[in-house]
Amino acid sequence: MAFDKEPGVPAEVSVPLGNVTGLTAADWASSTLRGVGAGYEVYVSGQVAGMNLIRDGGGTSSYTCATGTVNGSLAELNEAALYAPASKEN
Repeated sequence: MAFDKEPGVPAEVSVPLGNVTGLTAADWASSTLRGVGAGYEVYVSGQVAGMNLIRDGGGTSSYTCATGTVNGSLAELNEAALYAPASKEN
């Protein structure tokens, strides 16, 4: 997942597929990715999409995608994540 950079926040979040959690319905989907120091909840409903950034130390920010810029499907990501093994930390 890539997005415009905010000071102190990485511009791209990459996690093992098995670590993605998500919910999918007929008209919307959301996925949550864990990054260093924050969680990133991404949602899509038709051409409406955005991200909620939840910082581990407290505080949140919400971002909305410009209309007409949404591409891809979180439903497909969520389905693939169901069959991927989760990473383990020691």
